[in-house]
Amino acid sequence: MGDVTLQPRTIRTVKSTAPVLREHGLEITRRMYELLFQDEQIKSLFNQSHHRGVGTQPRSLAGAVHAYAANIAASANSARSLSASPKSTSPSTSCPSTIRMSVGR
Repeated sequence: MGDVTLQPRTIRTVKSTAPVLREHGLEITRRMYELLFQDEQIKSLFNQSHHRGVGTQPRSLAGAVHAYAANIAASANSARSLSASPKSTSPSTSCPSTIRMSVGR
């Protein structure tokens, strides 16, 4: 298929979730994993030691998703600058993966 560039509306939508993710991201990811792990086949794909006690994996995912949402506009501007650069020979590999991603490969 090729590269996908996020549209301004998508960037605004994702950025608008940052306050909710900051406050409730850990609850969301813990619940997501709880639902996922009801299926033993899916559960077997994950290292369960990262989900015990304080749950480093849910905490890491919540932090990463919040950081993505909070910084998506800055990343989008960086990606546009990189893809417009004459030195850039491959925008799909030189742009941050948070903005450009290869699909269908």
